[in-house]
Amino acid sequence: MLRTVKRSTLPLILVVLVALLACKAKPRITTETTPVDDQLMVRIDVSPASAGTARLHGQAAFEGVGAIEVASDGTARALVPLADVPMGKHTITVTFTGPGKGLASTSEGKTTFTFDRTPIVPTLVLKPVAQPGATTLTCKGDLCAEGTSLAITSEAKLSVDLTSCDGCTVEVLGQKFAVTGDSTPALVDLIPVVGAAPVSELASLGYLKVPLKVRTKEGGVADSSADLLGSVIGAVVFNRVALGPLTFPGDGPAADSPTSAIVVRRDVGYGVVTLVGDARVGSDIDLVGLAKASEHSLGSCGVYEHSNTKERVNVAHKGLSYQVTLVDRRTGKTRGQRSFRPVNQGCHGQLVAGVKTVYSRPAASEIDTWARTFFR
Repeated sequence: MLRTVKRSTLPLILVVLVALLACKAKPRITTETTPVDDQLMVRIDVSPASAGTARLHGQAAFEGVGAIEVASDGTARALVPLADVPMGKHTITVTFTGPGKGLASTSEGKTTFTFDRTPIVPTLVLKPVAQPGATTLTCKGDLCAEGTSLAITSEAKLSVDLTSCDGCTVEVLGQKFAVTGDSTPALVDLIPVVGAAPVSELASLGYLKVPLKVRTKEGGVADSSADLLGSVIGAVVFNRVALGPLTFPGDGPAADSPTSAIVVRRDVGYGVVTLVGDARVGSDIDLVGLAKASEHSLGSCGVYEHSNTKERVNVAHKGLSYQVTLVDRRTGKTRGQRSFRPVNQGCHGQLVAGVKTVYSRPAASEIDTWARTFFR
C-alpha cells in the first residue's frame, strides 16, 4: 500500500529546516586597532550582538591578554602592551564564543587582522645648561644641533637639558634619566664613559662618543651618542684625582707595580699631554700626572709675510714649562714631582695665517722617561 504526503505540509517542513540552520549561523566578527602610547587598543564587534568571550592568538603579547569579556551589545576592547612585540607584521586571529540559539548550544566566530609594528625613532635633543666655572665643548652628532656647546663641570658631570622626547628614558652606562615634558635638566657622570674609552681616543684630537640609549614610551629604542673632544673629556675626568682617589666602575685595589700613566693639563681645555705604558682603556690607568703650565717669553720668531696679502707680522715666541705632580689614581697619594722646561722648537719656516704667537713645550719623551721610573 502506498503512503502519500499531503502537499500542504512540505512548505512548513522547509521553513522549519531553514530556521534551524539560521540558528547555527556563525556571528560576524570585525576589529579596529588604535595605537595608545606604548600599547595597541583592539576593538572587537560581534554581529548579531551577543555577550561572550573573545581571545587573541598569533603572538605572545596578544595571547597574554587572556579572555576578553564581550558585552551584550557585542563590543569589547583590549589593550595589548607592545614592549615585547617584535618589529614587523603580525597576523592576529580573533576567536569569539558565546551562547547559541535554537539547536546550537554555543555560537562561535573567527576573524584575523594584521598589525604592523614599525620602529619608533626617538627624537631626543641635547641642549646646553650653563654651569659656573665649567668647561664648554662643541657637541657633534644627531643629538646636538649644529654649533651646540655643552658644559662639563669640575666634578666631570655633563650638564644637559634633555628635550623633545617626553616620556623617554635615557641611559648612559648604567645611569638612567626620565624625560618629563620638554625640559629635563640632567647631570651625566662622565667618569664611567672615560673608564670604558680606549686610551687612544682620550689622547687624540678626535671626538669621543658618549653613548646614549634612548627608549620611548611607545617602546622604540635607539642607540646614539653625543660626540665630544676626547682629550678634553679625559683631562676633566683625570683632574678629579686632585680632589682625592678617582675610581672607575669595577675598579680593583691600587697596583703594587704600576704599568701605565697619563699626564693631563690642569687647565683642562688643553687636554692630555702624554700617555705612558700599556693601558688599553681609561680604567687601566694607574698613575695620573697633573701638569701645571707656566708661560714665559722666549723672544721673537721674527717677521713673517702673508703669501697673498703680503701683510707682515712679528710673531712672538713663548715657552710653556710644566710642574708635574704624579698621583696614584686609586689612592690619591702623591708619588713624585718634577718641573719640565720647554724644548725650543716652536719657530718654523712657515706658519698658518693669523698666527701671532707660537709656543714651545716640554718634550713628551722626557716626561715619559720620568713617569716610567715609577713603574716597579
